[in-house]
Amino acid sequence: MAALCGLAPLLHGCTTAACSHGEYDAPECRVAAEVHYARLLTSTGVGLTFTEPDAVEVAVLAVGLLEETAEHVLVRPATLMDFAVALDPGDLGATEVTLRLENVATDAAVTVGPLGAEVEVPGPLVGTSRDLVVPLADEVVWVRGTRACPESYRLVMAGDVQTNPLQFERILETLHDSFAEAREAGAPLLGFVLLGDLAEHPVEDELEHVRDLLAKSPVPVSVVPGNHDVHGDEFALYNRIFGSGSYTQEVCTSKLALLDTGAGALAPSVQARLPSMLERGGFDFLVAGAHYPAFPGRTGSGWGDQAAEWYLLSELARNEADLYVAGHYHSWEEMPAVPVGDGEVHQIVSGTLGATQGNGLARYGTTRLTFSGAGVASCFDEVLPPGRLESETGGQGGIRFCD
Repeated sequence: MAALCGLAPLLHGCTTAACSHGEYDAPECRVAAEVHYARLLTSTGVGLTFTEPDAVEVAVLAVGLLEETAEHVLVRPATLMDFAVALDPGDLGATEVTLRLENVATDAAVTVGPLGAEVEVPGPLVGTSRDLVVPLADEVVWVRGTRACPESYRLVMAGDVQTNPLQFERILETLHDSFAEAREAGAPLLGFVLLGDLAEHPVEDELEHVRDLLAKSPVPVSVVPGNHDVHGDEFALYNRIFGSGSYTQEVCTSKLALLDTGAGALAPSVQARLPSMLERGGFDFLVAGAHYPAFPGRTGSGWGDQAAEWYLLSELARNEADLYVAGHYHSWEEMPAVPVGDGEVHQIVSGTLGATQGNGLARYGTTRLTFSGAGVASCFDEVLPPGRLESETGGQGGIRFCD
Protein backbone atom coordinates (compact mmCIF):
# COMPACT_ATOMS: atom_id res chain seq x y z
CA MET A 1 0.00 0.00 0.00
CA ALA A 2 1.34 3.44 -0.83
CA ALA A 3 -0.10 6.92 -0.88
CA LEU A 4 -1.01 8.21 -4.31
CA CYS A 5 1.18 11.22 -5.01
CA GLY A 6 -1.27 12.45 -7.60
CA LEU A 7 -1.71 12.56 -11.32
CA ALA A 8 0.39 15.29 -12.90
CA PRO A 9 -2.50 17.11 -14.64
CA LEU A 10 -4.25 17.49 -11.28
CA LEU A 11 -1.31 19.01 -9.43
CA HIS A 12 -1.48 22.73 -8.86
CA GLY A 13 2.31 22.99 -9.04
CA CYS A 14 2.47 21.44 -12.50
CA THR A 15 0.94 24.54 -14.04
CA THR A 16 2.96 27.13 -12.11
CA ALA A 17 5.58 29.28 -13.76
CA ALA A 18 8.19 27.83 -11.41
CA CYS A 19 7.65 24.30 -12.73
CA SER A 20 7.43 25.51 -16.31
CA HIS A 21 10.82 27.17 -15.91
CA GLY A 22 12.44 24.19 -14.19
CA GLU A 23 12.80 25.47 -10.64
CA TYR A 24 12.89 22.07 -8.97
CA ASP A 25 13.94 23.37 -5.61
CA ALA A 26 10.20 24.14 -5.31
CA PRO A 27 8.58 21.17 -3.49
CA GLU A 28 5.43 21.08 -5.66
CA CYS A 29 7.59 20.86 -8.80
CA ARG A 30 9.31 17.81 -7.32
CA VAL A 31 5.91 16.19 -6.82
CA ALA A 32 5.28 16.69 -10.54
CA ALA A 33 8.72 15.24 -11.33
CA GLU A 34 8.27 12.14 -9.19
CA VAL A 35 4.98 11.39 -10.92
CA HIS A 36 6.68 11.87 -14.29
CA TYR A 37 9.48 9.43 -13.49
CA ALA A 38 7.04 6.80 -12.18
CA ARG A 39 5.86 6.15 -15.75
CA LEU A 40 7.69 5.75 -19.04
CA LEU A 41 7.05 5.38 -22.77
CA THR A 42 9.96 3.50 -24.31
CA SER A 43 11.45 3.99 -27.77
CA THR A 44 9.63 0.80 -28.85
CA GLY A 45 6.26 2.18 -27.74
CA VAL A 46 5.95 0.11 -24.56
CA GLY A 47 4.37 1.99 -21.66
CA LEU A 48 5.42 1.23 -18.09
CA THR A 49 3.66 2.53 -14.96
CA PHE A 50 4.23 2.02 -11.24
CA THR A 51 0.92 1.12 -9.60
CA GLU A 52 -0.44 -0.13 -6.28
CA PRO A 53 1.07 -3.56 -5.51
CA ASP A 54 -2.33 -5.29 -5.78
CA ALA A 55 -3.67 -3.19 -8.67
CA VAL A 56 -5.75 -4.77 -11.45
CA GLU A 57 -6.08 -1.54 -13.45
CA VAL A 58 -3.36 0.88 -14.52
CA ALA A 59 -3.19 4.06 -12.42
CA VAL A 60 0.10 5.84 -11.81
CA LEU A 61 1.53 5.73 -8.29
CA ALA A 62 4.70 7.73 -7.66
CA VAL A 63 6.61 5.07 -5.76
CA GLY A 64 9.50 4.33 -8.08
CA LEU A 65 11.78 5.30 -10.92
CA LEU A 66 11.61 4.17 -14.56
CA GLU A 67 14.40 4.95 -17.02
CA GLU A 68 15.29 3.64 -20.48
CA THR A 69 18.94 2.91 -21.27
CA ALA A 70 20.58 1.39 -24.34
CA GLU A 71 20.58 -2.05 -22.70
CA HIS A 72 17.38 -2.22 -20.67
CA VAL A 73 14.60 -0.40 -18.88
CA LEU A 74 15.57 0.36 -15.30
CA VAL A 75 12.80 -0.39 -12.80
CA ARG A 76 13.65 0.89 -9.32
CA PRO A 77 10.89 0.67 -6.68
CA ALA A 78 11.12 3.33 -3.98
CA THR A 79 9.50 1.00 -1.46
CA LEU A 80 11.07 -1.73 0.69
CA MET A 81 8.45 -4.45 0.36
CA ASP A 82 5.81 -5.05 -2.35
CA PHE A 83 5.61 -3.28 -5.72
CA ALA A 84 3.92 -3.55 -9.12
CA VAL A 85 4.64 -2.24 -12.60
CA ALA A 86 2.17 -2.45 -15.49
CA LEU A 87 3.50 -2.90 -19.05
CA ASP A 88 1.30 -1.83 -21.95
CA PRO A 89 2.66 -3.31 -25.23
CA GLY A 90 1.57 -0.30 -27.32
CA ASP A 91 0.99 -0.31 -31.08
CA LEU A 92 4.52 -0.61 -32.52
CA GLY A 93 4.73 -4.39 -32.45
CA ALA A 94 7.22 -4.88 -29.59
CA THR A 95 7.30 -8.51 -28.49
CA GLU A 96 9.45 -8.27 -25.37
CA VAL A 97 11.24 -5.81 -23.12
CA THR A 98 14.38 -6.29 -21.03
CA LEU A 99 14.09 -5.00 -17.49
CA ARG A 100 16.77 -4.38 -14.88
CA LEU A 101 15.10 -4.53 -11.48
CA GLU A 102 17.05 -2.63 -8.85
CA ASN A 103 16.41 -2.13 -5.14
CA VAL A 104 14.46 -5.38 -4.91
CA ALA A 105 15.09 -7.69 -1.96
CA THR A 106 16.68 -11.07 -2.62
CA ASP A 107 13.77 -12.75 -0.83
CA ALA A 108 11.13 -10.98 -2.95
CA ALA A 109 8.99 -13.28 -5.07
CA VAL A 110 8.73 -11.65 -8.51
CA THR A 111 5.91 -12.66 -10.85
CA VAL A 112 5.39 -11.73 -14.50
CA GLY A 113 2.44 -12.09 -16.85
CA PRO A 114 -1.06 -10.91 -17.80
CA LEU A 115 -3.58 -10.56 -15.00
CA GLY A 116 -4.52 -14.00 -13.71
CA ALA A 117 -1.69 -15.72 -15.60
CA GLU A 118 1.33 -14.38 -13.72
CA VAL A 119 4.18 -16.82 -13.12
CA GLU A 120 7.05 -16.56 -10.66
CA VAL A 121 10.52 -16.02 -12.06
CA PRO A 122 13.68 -17.10 -10.21
CA GLY A 123 15.66 -14.48 -8.36
CA PRO A 124 19.32 -14.03 -7.48
CA LEU A 125 20.91 -15.65 -4.45
CA VAL A 126 22.46 -12.35 -3.41
CA GLY A 127 22.15 -8.67 -4.26
CA THR A 128 19.24 -6.33 -4.86
CA SER A 129 19.20 -6.32 -8.67
CA ARG A 130 18.01 -8.84 -11.24
CA ASP A 131 17.49 -8.89 -15.02
CA LEU A 132 14.28 -10.04 -16.70
CA VAL A 133 13.26 -10.48 -20.31
CA VAL A 134 9.49 -9.95 -20.24
CA PRO A 135 7.40 -11.34 -23.13
CA LEU A 136 4.63 -8.95 -24.12
CA ALA A 137 1.05 -9.88 -24.93
CA ASP A 138 -1.99 -8.22 -26.46
CA GLU A 139 -2.98 -7.06 -22.97
CA VAL A 140 -1.27 -5.45 -20.01
CA VAL A 141 1.54 -7.51 -18.50
CA TRP A 142 2.21 -7.13 -14.77
CA VAL A 143 5.52 -7.37 -12.94
CA ARG A 144 4.97 -7.70 -9.20
CA GLY A 145 7.21 -8.23 -6.22
CA THR A 146 6.02 -9.53 -2.85
CA ARG A 147 7.80 -10.31 0.41
CA ALA A 148 6.79 -12.44 3.37
CA CYS A 149 6.54 -10.77 6.79
CA PRO A 150 8.21 -12.11 9.94
CA GLU A 151 6.73 -11.59 13.39
CA SER A 152 9.60 -9.32 14.40
CA TYR A 153 11.77 -7.27 12.06
CA ARG A 154 14.18 -4.36 11.82
CA LEU A 155 14.67 -1.20 9.80
CA VAL A 156 17.65 1.14 9.84
CA MET A 157 17.30 4.89 9.26
CA ALA A 158 19.76 7.80 9.01
CA GLY A 159 20.69 10.79 6.89
CA ASP A 160 23.48 13.20 5.95
CA VAL A 161 26.23 11.73 3.79
CA GLN A 162 27.25 15.06 2.23
CA THR A 163 31.06 15.39 1.98
CA ASN A 164 31.95 11.91 3.23
CA PRO A 165 30.72 9.17 0.88
CA LEU A 166 33.69 7.06 2.00
CA GLN A 167 32.23 6.72 5.49
CA PHE A 168 28.81 6.05 3.97
CA GLU A 169 30.36 3.24 1.93
CA ARG A 170 31.77 1.74 5.16
CA ILE A 171 28.29 1.89 6.70
CA LEU A 172 26.76 0.11 3.71
CA GLU A 173 29.42 -2.59 3.93
CA THR A 174 28.72 -3.20 7.63
CA LEU A 175 25.03 -3.65 6.81
CA HIS A 176 25.95 -7.11 5.57
CA ASP A 177 27.01 -8.06 9.11
CA SER A 178 23.89 -6.42 10.51
CA PHE A 179 21.78 -8.31 7.99
CA ALA A 180 23.26 -11.67 9.04
CA GLU A 181 23.05 -10.85 12.76
CA ALA A 182 19.43 -9.72 12.50
CA ARG A 183 18.44 -12.92 10.71
CA GLU A 184 20.10 -15.03 13.41
CA ALA A 185 18.34 -12.98 16.09
CA GLY A 186 14.95 -13.76 14.54
CA ALA A 187 14.23 -10.13 13.56
CA PRO A 188 15.29 -9.82 9.89
CA LEU A 189 16.53 -6.48 8.57
CA LEU A 190 13.97 -5.52 5.91
CA GLY A 191 15.32 -2.21 4.67
CA PHE A 192 17.29 1.01 5.01
CA VAL A 193 15.67 4.48 5.00
CA LEU A 194 18.00 7.27 3.81
CA LEU A 195 16.89 10.62 5.24
CA GLY A 196 18.36 13.16 2.86
CA ASP A 197 21.49 15.24 2.31
CA LEU A 198 22.88 12.50 0.14
CA ALA A 199 25.30 14.96 -1.45
CA GLU A 200 26.91 18.27 -0.60
CA HIS A 201 25.60 19.90 -3.79
CA PRO A 202 22.64 18.95 -6.02
CA VAL A 203 24.83 17.99 -8.97
CA GLU A 204 24.63 14.87 -11.08
CA ASP A 205 28.02 13.38 -10.22
CA GLU A 206 27.51 13.57 -6.47
CA LEU A 207 23.96 12.20 -6.47
CA GLU A 208 24.78 9.41 -8.93
CA HIS A 209 27.80 8.41 -6.85
CA VAL A 210 25.57 7.85 -3.83
CA ARG A 211 23.03 5.95 -5.95
CA ASP A 212 25.82 3.70 -7.23
CA LEU A 213 27.00 3.05 -3.67
CA LEU A 214 23.53 1.81 -2.77
CA ALA A 215 24.25 -1.30 -4.84
CA LYS A 216 26.36 -2.39 -1.85
CA SER A 217 23.30 -2.54 0.41
CA PRO A 218 22.06 -6.08 1.14
CA VAL A 219 18.51 -4.73 1.57
CA PRO A 220 16.29 -2.31 -0.36
CA VAL A 221 16.66 1.40 0.36
CA SER A 222 13.95 4.08 0.54
CA VAL A 223 15.14 7.66 0.06
CA VAL A 224 13.93 11.21 0.72
CA PRO A 225 15.82 14.41 -0.19
CA GLY A 226 17.46 16.95 2.08
CA ASN A 227 18.24 20.61 1.54
CA HIS A 228 21.66 19.88 0.03
CA ASP A 229 19.99 17.65 -2.58
CA VAL A 230 17.51 20.16 -3.97
CA HIS A 231 18.43 23.80 -3.33
CA GLY A 232 19.14 25.50 -6.64
CA ASP A 233 18.35 22.41 -8.73
CA GLU A 234 16.87 23.27 -12.12
CA PHE A 235 16.86 19.75 -13.60
CA ALA A 236 14.87 17.63 -11.10
CA LEU A 237 18.09 15.70 -10.48
CA TYR A 238 16.98 14.16 -7.20
CA ASN A 239 13.80 12.77 -8.78
CA ARG A 240 15.55 11.68 -11.98
CA ILE A 241 18.16 9.73 -9.99
CA PHE A 242 16.17 8.49 -6.98
CA GLY A 243 12.52 8.86 -7.97
CA SER A 244 9.96 9.51 -5.26
CA GLY A 245 10.19 12.01 -2.42
CA SER A 246 6.86 11.82 -0.53
CA TYR A 247 5.16 8.44 -0.24
CA THR A 248 3.85 5.86 2.20
CA GLN A 249 4.37 2.15 2.29
CA GLU A 250 3.34 -0.92 4.22
CA VAL A 251 6.22 -2.65 5.99
CA CYS A 252 4.58 -5.69 7.54
CA THR A 253 2.78 -4.47 10.70
CA SER A 254 4.02 -0.88 10.22
CA LYS A 255 2.95 2.05 8.12
CA LEU A 256 6.00 4.05 7.04
CA ALA A 257 5.37 7.60 5.82
CA LEU A 258 8.28 9.40 4.12
CA LEU A 259 8.15 13.11 3.35
CA ASP A 260 10.11 15.45 1.11
CA THR A 261 11.04 18.39 3.39
CA GLY A 262 14.15 19.31 1.41
CA ALA A 263 13.08 22.92 0.98
CA GLY A 264 12.06 23.32 4.63
CA ALA A 265 8.41 22.98 3.63
CA LEU A 266 5.86 20.50 2.35
CA ALA A 267 4.40 20.70 -1.14
CA PRO A 268 0.79 21.94 -0.86
CA SER A 269 -0.49 18.74 -2.46
CA VAL A 270 1.45 16.64 0.05
CA GLN A 271 0.26 18.75 2.98
CA ALA A 272 -3.31 18.28 1.79
CA ARG A 273 -2.79 14.51 1.88
CA LEU A 274 -1.14 14.35 5.32
CA PRO A 275 -4.32 13.16 7.08
CA SER A 276 -4.48 10.09 4.82
CA MET A 277 -0.71 9.60 4.62
CA LEU A 278 -0.45 9.53 8.42
CA GLU A 279 -3.67 7.65 9.09
CA ARG A 280 -2.70 4.67 11.23
CA GLY A 281 -5.56 2.45 10.10
CA GLY A 282 -5.12 -1.12 11.24
CA PHE A 283 -1.33 -0.98 11.53
CA ASP A 284 0.37 -1.78 14.81
CA PHE A 285 2.99 0.91 14.24
CA LEU A 286 3.19 4.29 12.53
CA VAL A 287 6.64 5.74 11.79
CA ALA A 288 7.39 8.85 9.76
CA GLY A 289 10.71 9.99 8.32
CA ALA A 290 12.01 13.14 6.66
CA HIS A 291 15.14 15.25 6.52
CA TYR A 292 14.17 18.05 8.90
CA PRO A 293 13.29 17.43 12.54
CA ALA A 294 9.93 18.91 13.52
CA PHE A 295 10.93 20.77 16.65
CA PRO A 296 9.60 24.33 16.59
CA GLY A 297 11.77 26.92 18.28
CA ARG A 298 15.01 25.01 18.04
CA THR A 299 17.69 27.05 16.29
CA GLY A 300 18.59 25.71 12.88
CA SER A 301 15.60 23.41 12.59
CA GLY A 302 15.50 24.39 8.92
CA TRP A 303 11.77 24.79 8.45
CA GLY A 304 10.97 27.92 6.46
CA ASP A 305 7.25 27.15 6.73
CA GLN A 306 6.45 26.96 10.46
CA ALA A 307 2.75 26.39 9.74
CA ALA A 308 3.59 23.24 7.76
CA GLU A 309 5.87 22.06 10.57
CA TRP A 310 3.11 22.46 13.16
CA TYR A 311 0.56 20.83 10.87
CA LEU A 312 2.85 17.83 10.47
CA LEU A 313 3.29 17.62 14.25
CA SER A 314 -0.46 17.84 14.81
CA GLU A 315 -1.16 15.01 12.36
CA LEU A 316 1.59 12.87 13.90
CA ALA A 317 0.11 13.45 17.36
CA ARG A 318 -3.50 12.95 16.24
CA ASN A 319 -2.63 9.58 14.74
CA GLU A 320 -0.48 8.61 17.74
CA ALA A 321 2.62 8.05 15.64
CA ASP A 322 5.17 5.89 17.39
CA LEU A 323 8.17 7.81 16.10
CA TYR A 324 9.39 10.53 13.74
CA VAL A 325 12.99 10.09 12.53
CA ALA A 326 14.96 12.86 10.84
CA GLY A 327 18.46 13.94 9.90
CA HIS A 328 19.84 17.44 9.28
CA TYR A 329 21.63 17.74 12.64
CA HIS A 330 24.93 15.89 12.30
CA SER A 331 24.52 13.86 15.48
CA TRP A 332 22.43 11.16 17.12
CA GLU A 333 19.90 12.53 19.53
CA GLU A 334 16.66 11.41 21.10
CA MET A 335 14.73 14.67 21.20
CA PRO A 336 12.48 15.64 24.11
CA ALA A 337 8.89 14.75 23.26
CA VAL A 338 7.07 17.67 21.60
CA PRO A 339 3.71 18.32 23.31
CA VAL A 340 0.90 18.80 20.81
CA GLY A 341 -2.54 19.33 22.34
CA ASP A 342 -3.31 16.31 24.48
CA GLY A 343 -0.63 14.23 22.77
CA GLU A 344 3.07 14.34 22.04
CA VAL A 345 5.48 13.41 19.27
CA HIS A 346 8.62 11.37 19.90
CA GLN A 347 11.58 12.05 17.61
CA ILE A 348 15.05 10.76 16.93
CA VAL A 349 17.62 12.73 14.95
CA SER A 350 20.17 10.61 13.12
CA GLY A 351 22.28 12.71 10.76
CA THR A 352 25.15 10.28 11.10
CA LEU A 353 26.05 8.85 7.68
CA GLY A 354 29.24 10.84 7.12
CA ALA A 355 28.68 14.60 7.33
CA THR A 356 31.13 16.57 9.45
CA GLN A 357 30.33 16.71 13.17
CA GLY A 358 32.68 19.47 14.27
CA ASN A 359 35.72 19.02 16.50
CA GLY A 360 34.29 16.50 18.95
CA LEU A 361 34.28 12.72 18.80
CA ALA A 362 32.48 11.89 15.56
CA ARG A 363 29.76 9.25 15.73
CA TYR A 364 28.75 7.60 12.46
CA GLY A 365 26.21 4.88 11.89
CA THR A 366 22.46 4.26 11.68
CA THR A 367 19.41 4.20 13.90
CA ARG A 368 18.16 0.65 14.30
CA LEU A 369 14.44 0.15 14.86
CA THR A 370 13.20 -3.25 16.01
CA PHE A 371 9.46 -3.94 15.68
CA SER A 372 7.92 -6.70 17.78
CA GLY A 373 5.01 -7.46 20.05
CA ALA A 374 6.81 -5.42 22.71
CA GLY A 375 6.68 -2.25 20.59
CA VAL A 376 9.38 -0.30 18.74
CA ALA A 377 12.87 -0.36 20.23
CA SER A 378 15.53 2.06 18.97
CA CYS A 379 19.29 2.31 19.32
CA PHE A 380 22.35 3.74 17.56
CA ASP A 381 24.39 1.21 15.58
CA GLU A 382 27.86 2.79 15.36
CA VAL A 383 30.27 2.28 12.44
CA LEU A 384 33.76 3.47 13.33
CA PRO A 385 35.51 5.88 10.96
CA PRO A 386 38.98 5.09 9.56
CA GLY A 387 41.64 5.27 12.26
CA ARG A 388 39.38 4.41 15.21
CA LEU A 389 39.76 0.81 16.34
CA GLU A 390 37.21 0.67 19.12
CA SER A 391 34.16 2.58 20.27
CA GLU A 392 34.31 5.04 23.14
CA THR A 393 30.87 5.10 24.71
CA GLY A 394 31.36 7.18 27.82
CA GLY A 395 29.69 10.55 28.28
CA GLN A 396 27.87 10.65 24.99
CA GLY A 397 24.86 12.70 26.03
CA GLY A 398 22.27 9.96 26.13
CA ILE A 399 23.17 8.01 22.98
CA ARG A 400 21.59 4.58 23.26
CA PHE A 401 24.12 2.29 21.62
CA CYS A 402 22.99 -1.02 20.14
CA ASP A 403 24.26 -4.16 21.88
